Amino acid sequence: MENRTAIIITGQILLAITIFACTLVVTGAIKDIKFGQGTLYVKGCAEKEIKSDFATWHGSISATDDTKIGAYDKLEGNLNTLRRYLENAGVPLDQVELSPIYVSENYKINDKGKTTNIIESYTLRQEFSMATANISLIAKVSQDITSLIKEGLSIYSGSPQYLYLKIDELKIAMLGEAAKDAYQRATELVSKSHARVGTLRSAQQGVFQITPAYSTSVSDYGEYDTSSIAKRIKAVVTMEYAID
Repeated sequence: MENRTAIIITGQILLAITIFACTLVVTGAIKDIKFGQGTLYVKGCAEKEIKSDFATWHGSISATDDTKIGAYDKLEGNLNTLRRYLENAGVPLDQVELSPIYVSENYKINDKGKTTNIIESYTLRQEFSMATANISLIAKVSQDITSLIKEGLSIYSGSPQYLYLKIDELKIAMLGEAAKDAYQRATELVSKSHARVGTLRSAQQGVFQITPAYSTSVSDYGEYDTSSIAKRIKAVVTMEYAID
C-alpha cells in the first residue's frame, strides 16, 4: 500500500513538473504577455511615420586681426557677405537672429611652446540662427553655406534640428492606439479558452520614442531624434486585465 501511495505521489509530482515546464515554454513563446493570479499583463504598441514640420539652425562667423578695430571691420565685411548669400538663397533676413559679438584675446606662444602674457591678436565671433517651417530651405542652406570658405570667410554651420510641433496631440492618439493593441492581444490570447478578458485594473505608459524613420534603435528611456526629417514614432503601454 505504501509503495502504491509513493508511486501515485511520484506520478503527481512528475505531472506537476511537466505542466510547469510546458507553461514555461508557452509563456516564453508569447512576447510581452505575463500572467498573474487572475490577472493578465499585456503590452501594446503603436507606430507611425511622420515628417518634421519645423527646423532650427545655427552657425557662426569669426574674424581675427592684430587690433580689435581691424577684427571688427573684417567681421562686419564677413557679415555682409553672409547676408547676401542667405538672401540669394531665399532666406528672409528678418528670420535670421544675430547674437552679441564675442571678443577673445590670442596670446603669443614663445619658442618653448608656452603661452605668454603678450596679446598677439583678437578674434571676434558672432553667432547667427534661424527657425522656420521651410524644412527644405534649412536643409539646403545649412549644407551649402560652407562654400563661403572659398571666399575667405571663417564660418561654422551647425547641424539643423528637425522637430515635429504637434507631438503632444499625436502622443495622446498614439497611446490610445497602443491601448487598443494591448486589448486585442489579450482578447486573442484567451479567445480559445474558457476564460475572457475582464475589467481593466491598471494601465501604465511605457516607452515613447521618436527615431529616424529606418532606425531599429530601442531605448528603455525613450528617444527624441532631431537629426532627421523623416521620423518614426513608437508608443508602448502595459495594461493589466482581470481574467474572468
